[in-house]
Amino acid sequence: MRSTIVPSKSIVTVVAAAIIAVSALGGKAIAKKQERAGPGSTVPGGLLALPPEGELGPSVLSGDFEAGTKGWGISRCWSVDSSVAHSGTKSLRFDAGLLCVASAAAPTFSYAANVAYTLGAWVKASSGSNLQARLYVFNDTAGTLPVASTNPTAIGSDWTHITLTHVDLLPLHKGDALRTRLVVSAPTGQTPTGTLWFDDVTAQPELPLPISGFLLYPNFRGYLWQDGPQQIRLRVSTPNAPAGSTAEIAVQLEGGAVVAKVTKPAAAGEQVIEIDGSKLAPGSYLLHENLLDSGGKVLASYPDYRVTKVSAAFKNSLVNYIDTDDFLVHNGKKEFVWGVYDRQSTARCHGCMYRTAGEYDYSIKGFDGKNTLVNYQDTHINALINFAPWSAIAPGPPAIYDQLDPALQALQARGVGYLQTVNNWVKTNRYRPFWAAPLNDQKLWETAAKMLRGKRGALGYYTFDEPKLDELPMVFDQYKVLRDGNPGSVAYGALINSVQIFRWRDATDVIGCDPYPVGVPITADEYSLGLKLRMPALPFYEPPLLRVPLWTRETERQVDHSRPVWMVLQLFRQWGKFPTYDQMKSAAYSAIVNGANGILWWGFVSAQGIEGEWYTRHNQQPYYDFKRLSDEVTPLEPYLIAPPQPQFLKAVSDAKIETLVKADASEVIIFSDSLSPDAVKDVHFVLSGSAAGAHSVEVYSEKRTLQTDANGSFTDSFAPYEAHVYVVKLK
Repeated sequence: MRSTIVPSKSIVTVVAAAIIAVSALGGKAIAKKQERAGPGSTVPGGLLALPPEGELGPSVLSGDFEAGTKGWGISRCWSVDSSVAHSGTKSLRFDAGLLCVASAAAPTFSYAANVAYTLGAWVKASSGSNLQARLYVFNDTAGTLPVASTNPTAIGSDWTHITLTHVDLLPLHKGDALRTRLVVSAPTGQTPTGTLWFDDVTAQPELPLPISGFLLYPNFRGYLWQDGPQQIRLRVSTPNAPAGSTAEIAVQLEGGAVVAKVTKPAAAGEQVIEIDGSKLAPGSYLLHENLLDSGGKVLASYPDYRVTKVSAAFKNSLVNYIDTDDFLVHNGKKEFVWGVYDRQSTARCHGCMYRTAGEYDYSIKGFDGKNTLVNYQDTHINALINFAPWSAIAPGPPAIYDQLDPALQALQARGVGYLQTVNNWVKTNRYRPFWAAPLNDQKLWETAAKMLRGKRGALGYYTFDEPKLDELPMVFDQYKVLRDGNPGSVAYGALINSVQIFRWRDATDVIGCDPYPVGVPITADEYSLGLKLRMPALPFYEPPLLRVPLWTRETERQVDHSRPVWMVLQLFRQWGKFPTYDQMKSAAYSAIVNGANGILWWGFVSAQGIEGEWYTRHNQQPYYDFKRLSDEVTPLEPYLIAPPQPQFLKAVSDAKIETLVKADASEVIIFSDSLSPDAVKDVHFVLSGSAAGAHSVEVYSEKRTLQTDANGSFTDSFAPYEAHVYVVKLK
């Protein structure tokens, strides 16, 4: 997780006064409730409740040890014990001692694509033992690399069940051999002592729900724009439907009668069901998803989605919304998000809390002799996620000390929209705003909605940052409060990787993940795509830049290309390596080619970001590299937000080269990147249509021009993972 610093005592004193004033306001500090759902309602929609957990199937591995350790890999210090068992008569025993191998390997099982697994084991320890137990899953097919694990768990003398739930893998691992390992350890600095017994080790597939769905369109908070497409679309899954059963979508006016029903024969897999919304009057509707048997009886249901049909005037009144093509519209302007994470630290200012926009504008030093807001303008930033102390920002009235409005005014003047960090605004988080102690979470979230509502410098909220899955219910509850209290905002969250995007897609408006490839070894994902370990030891691995296109593509797939994707790219030092300009460029264009609607850079931050490079390591190159890339990418925004135009490119000769084609009346832009860790030479691009008549092609930002042949094709080469942008002038 990204760190958040605790505000200084001087900040605490100032903001404590602000919260007293906020508390005194009572209900006035809380966002107004939306009008009641129903006819004429403008209440935001989306999924109204999280789906239940599915049941578990039979274990796919033998872990009761009644037949001994056949198929298991055990070594010194491990044995079968016939005197201790959780069930049956035997268990697997580990006795701590010298030269022990502190892990035991279960037999492998084959991964079935799109199936999650829950692993479990019963464990007990001898009296006085300091041993801990941990479950690991390794992919033996993909380089014997780990894919999931629990944290070390202290074990007592009673049987304890440890579990590793929701082990998800990307579909590229279909058929791979997965292996459970039982790992024993002791607390740091202690010598392992005692005995552990393991029994009833399981790996159970998580069975899918009888019916589930995902609202493809409307794609933003259930808002069906009256001036937009009117086909409501749901992807419905009924994987084990009985013969003769049907999938039904019932449309109910909220608080009223059912106004429409659409039924389809239940499919063995998935299908898209469409509902004509053109005749629906403005207002809120519930979509009930039911699986019916052959006689029409409801066998199972999925939680409701709410869809609210609203006028174009209402849409245009929102400070922010997501358009039908998944791009952000901020203050009426469609944008490709190009943003950064930042924090105000003592390296650049003290306190960083000012009474006026002018003070905020000129008081925080930045890089290259500029202040920070000029740095944002210098690198064309249009979005900011600001960490500490802004994660503890107080919505105090101006007479006390208003931190928020001066910041918003200064940022808006520079063309920067602000996402307020609220992922730590919960009772269980140590960095919950200190001024919020009098408020429960519900009231605090309502306050967050009130803080930004209607403010033109605000984009919305940063609601999760590499969370654990058990945080999803809290995030979902917070999201509902924020969307209801501030419909003209967006909620954004980022996961640590792309594996579980599908589990979080209904808990936010925009989603992304963090493919940070520079300074780390490859994972099982890259190994399965053919990337092998090329160097011996950390930190000398070749950066697996393939991670960026893979995870962007996977994020898009898991939201069914029906939600905005803002990827978070690396702008910080990791294992002694800071991304070079070429690596930044490769990552940015790889994300764009694979469908990203925005990019946020984890940079300008702490000791490992540009701030640390500039002020601590006296390394100015990262800032200038990032500025160079920003100068190149952001002028392309009119093309970035335009629809794809693949018809202008007939073929590319090498499958390792990816492309995205955009165009206007005067030119065709071909974004391209290489998926290869090796150089790829003599790649032929065959143009078609009016583009085929071009005599030359400019390589954007590289000061190169390529000639076309008589067939309307041109040839270029790629260094490892290199990206190029080609400009084809139309006659």
